[in-house]
Amino acid sequence: FVLLIFIPTLNRPWLTYDERIIYDGLYTPVPKSLGNFFEILGNFGLTLNTISSNSLYSSIYLIRSCPLGSAMLMFFELLFKNNSVLFHLLNLFFHILNTILVFFILNISLETAKLDNFKRFLPPILTLIWAVHPVIIESVLLSTNFGASLSYIFFFGFILDFLINK
Repeated sequence: FVLLIFIPTLNRPWLTYDERIIYDGLYTPVPKSLGNFFEILGNFGLTLNTISSNSLYSSIYLIRSCPLGSAMLMFFELLFKNNSVLFHLLNLFFHILNTILVFFILNISLETAKLDNFKRFLPPILTLIWAVHPVIIESVLLSTNFGASLSYIFFFGFILDFLINK
């Protein structure tokens, strides 16, 4: 069901206000080959910092550093060659994995095997709400947020492992 909701978004073109980071190579140059990938990584190192600010409202700015995210972005740019469909498909794949993990977490947490028939429908319903909730949708629809979806996989995976092995 979740796949059916997001399939129409796969062929969506790049959004100019956010996803131009990918197709214009604003954070790092788009590598042309694997050797070029390592060359860029060697030149930039893992010290790429991004400054976030809004000078209209405040003089406060944040320096964000996500070296692994920058390296992963360059790697996906190398693989996908700025193909928006492949970037959106990657985010959708991560989201479906997260949805499956959320389902198993809810199943274990609510101990559905011990519940009556009506309450057994609770995990699928809650999972579906989670999967299509507007807060979650941004990390699926914007290709620049693949890092959030990927980090959710580790977060939910660790929670599931804890619940299974407690």
